[in-house]
Amino acid sequence: MVQAAAASCALNQEIETVQQRVYKRLEELVTKSLSQSQPEVRWEIAHILEHVRPSAALEQLCQRLLSDPSPEVRKAVLHSIAQTRPPGVVSALIEALRDSSLRSEVRTALSSYGESLFPHLRKVLEDEEGLLEQKKWALKIAADIGGPQALELLVAMAHGADLILRFAAIKALNRLKKHQSLESAHPALESLLGQEIHTLEIEVQRARSFSPQPRGLMEAVLNQRQVWARERIFRVLGLLYEPDRIYRAYLALIGGNRHRADAALELLDTILSPSHRHRILPLLESHRRAEMGTYTRSAHKAVLLSYLRERDPLPAAAGIADLSAKELSLWRVEIREALEALQEAESREQGTESERHTPCSPFHALSDLSLVEETLNWRYAQMEAPPKLQETKYRQPAGSSALTTLQKLENLGKVDIFSRLGPYELLVLANQSIEVEFQPGQSIFVEGEIAQEIFSLVSGSVELRRASGYVELVKPGESFGTLAVLTHQPRLFSARALEHCLCLKLDRESFWEILEDYPAVCQGIFEVLVHRIQTLIDRSGENMSL
Repeated sequence: MVQAAAASCALNQEIETVQQRVYKRLEELVTKSLSQSQPEVRWEIAHILEHVRPSAALEQLCQRLLSDPSPEVRKAVLHSIAQTRPPGVVSALIEALRDSSLRSEVRTALSSYGESLFPHLRKVLEDEEGLLEQKKWALKIAADIGGPQALELLVAMAHGADLILRFAAIKALNRLKKHQSLESAHPALESLLGQEIHTLEIEVQRARSFSPQPRGLMEAVLNQRQVWARERIFRVLGLLYEPDRIYRAYLALIGGNRHRADAALELLDTILSPSHRHRILPLLESHRRAEMGTYTRSAHKAVLLSYLRERDPLPAAAGIADLSAKELSLWRVEIREALEALQEAESREQGTESERHTPCSPFHALSDLSLVEETLNWRYAQMEAPPKLQETKYRQPAGSSALTTLQKLENLGKVDIFSRLGPYELLVLANQSIEVEFQPGQSIFVEGEIAQEIFSLVSGSVELRRASGYVELVKPGESFGTLAVLTHQPRLFSARALEHCLCLKLDRESFWEILEDYPAVCQGIFEVLVHRIQTLIDRSGENMSL
């Protein structure tokens, strides 16, 4: 540590030969401390770098410490980078956004580069193969930096085709408004509001054209898309009007109290301009009245095909799953032709400049057309199966034991800790979940072992038993093994299958990534866990079997 401190003083001397020797010595110290498991030495080196002038050697050392096995060392070097801003480590910082445990520190470091960072942020946002989370954080960082370039970038992304990034850009604009005037962007914000109103009008019309199965997946998808569209409208209104009043009106409208909702509509009637009032209030009022359209088979087909043309996979797949056997038979050729045309177009467009700059699917980051293909093939197999198997609840009737993605999604939606989530959040979980089967009497995990995954029971029954003798039964639609994953503690009990069981397994890393990326998942899980703990307390102090 003394050598590291001495190196800090020597590096600020304008003697190139001395600097070369000092950097060589620091590299040796890093290598030695790694072999001797001394992270405190590397932490000290990372810490002193905030006092060193930028150079190529500094950038090389920073990049090495950014991949250090110790999170404390990585955090220390990120702090130093935020002070010195060496230009050559920006790409490494953007790559570090993949690490959810460091995103706050990486965000601070990247924001410190100011407006010089915008070319890098644009590159991240235009990368068709880039991770969704990196793009969302790029928008947050742009809002942190502020200035005309930030405003221009966020407004452009808010007008984009990807609804997830659109929403993230609108939220970033709301953060930007707290420390920067948006007056110069007023015409663009008016256009943005018009776009979101039009989107909600389309969603409402599409919902009226369907006659989905009650409480089914398609109904949930249609409802969630309208909820998201309304939330985007209110967030844009917060950019054009006093945000506190708009926010209070929004909370009142979604709160479930009829009198408060009426008061919110009256408030909006007084503060919105006539042009906004004319388009927005009828949409909000029709939602509260739950107006229904006139269902026709032709309108139903037109909406389903529109989802395919727009490469919007979840509603397209859910719509196909929702079709009756007669409708699927009648539209089979048109659906297949539409899907094949999209696949051919996607193949032609791959790698073109237009595709790199304009994401084709509003939810391309969550799924792709393979979800539609899988669902379509499953429905065809179901139609061709013997009559007794056509209503199979859990298995594909064509001999495959695997659940489809939509079947995973629907089963996860019935699990207690995920029951408050919408279909798009459930799709993320379904894509990360693995189907596992256990035979009667088979051990699933044992008390005291390190928890690596949580389980959701689809069918069968599972016994949870502690060494103390406490026993609890898990039924379909319930989860088990969650608390040990949340607390990073050993298993509190042993789990054993009582009969043939089908479970969905989610590993620890994927589970925590989802909690980080989707706050709604976190909120829903903890609401259920709190209720479960209270229930166990009420049951006369039995040992908790979470």
